[in-house]
Amino acid sequence: MPLPPTRPTSSPPACWPSSPRPGPAGPASPRARPGGGGPRRRRPLLEGAGATLQAHLDRSNFAVEMHQAFLDVATGGTGCLLVEEAPPGGPSALRFTAVPLSDLVLEEGADGRLDTVFRRGR
Repeated sequence: MPLPPTRPTSSPPACWPSSPRPGPAGPASPRARPGGGGPRRRRPLLEGAGATLQAHLDRSNFAVEMHQAFLDVATGGTGCLLVEEAPPGGPSALRFTAVPLSDLVLEEGADGRLDTVFRRGR
């Protein structure tokens, strides 16, 4: 079954940094901003949350596992990155795992878009 056409977007998804260059919080880091003309008083709170998230990403295994997921994208067209809460006391609150495509079953919804991912049990 052919894939449905994609709709063009005016900006990249919010989950991706504006630059492919990883690193500490800086111009390439994702930014959280109040939407819809929200109050500017929320800006410091959102900037603090963004800095905390960036610090956890910097101290986690994100770069290594994302590289593995991108290898699946290059070979299979799809990559999967599992995000879990890390055990307490670790350097980061996040733990990432690249899940091989051979361990996944992807399912389309009624509209023809991917909406469910099943992972093979161990």
